[in-house]
Amino acid sequence: TAVRPPRHLRRPANAMVATLFSSAVLTMDHRTIPLQGAILCLAGLGWVALKAYETSTFDAAAFVAAFPASYAAPSGKGKKGAVSVSAGPVDISLFAPVVLVTAAWALLYYAFLWDQSATAFVVLKDAKKKAKAEGKPPPSLADVKYGRYSKSARVRAADRTVGNYLEQSPGFLVSLWLHAAFVSPVNAAAFGWAWLGFRLLYPWAYRLKFPGVFISTNPAYLCVAYLLGEVVRCALKM
Repeated sequence: TAVRPPRHLRRPANAMVATLFSSAVLTMDHRTIPLQGAILCLAGLGWVALKAYETSTFDAAAFVAAFPASYAAPSGKGKKGAVSVSAGPVDISLFAPVVLVTAAWALLYYAFLWDQSATAFVVLKDAKKKAKAEGKPPPSLADVKYGRYSKSARVRAADRTVGNYLEQSPGFLVSLWLHAAFVSPVNAAAFGWAWLGFRLLYPWAYRLKFPGVFISTNPAYLCVAYLLGEVVRCALKM
């Protein structure tokens, strides 16, 4: 008989990315060393997020009160809804909050990459065990990454987590830094952290029944729309 996967991996809603969020994290060996890289990246992301929170000057109440006009948080800007243009040198320290968001973006990217690699090794290990029990030739890593095992739910979830993150990152980074330069670095950082939070939900959301993935993607789209929309609005007023 076929070897069935553990019960927690047979339940799609709880499988997550199959490796980083499963019991495999407790039984690491040389084939799941990439998982350690993913955990370290997430730990680094958490530290960066903590520092960003401790140093943030974003005022949520003032932002809501000013919406949909641009709320100019304390960062050398003029009155609410206006963007001051100075001929003098720009204080680059004002962009520190956005630098932290960009660093967190990179850490999450590498966490997803490491998890993608770890998932492939874990699926390969399970596939070899199943092939041995059935008396079949053992599969290779290429079979998992590009062959018949690449269609498994676990591998597909990890692959799409990385793929979708890459697909959405150019628009996010462009809108993030344009907003920081033309509207407010503090606002840009706040919406940047929101975008990252929604992207972090993607591994779970992808495994849900459609349209569950929209829990992650649609709010992230709105973050980018706001960031870029305010840049265009402010540019037209200059």
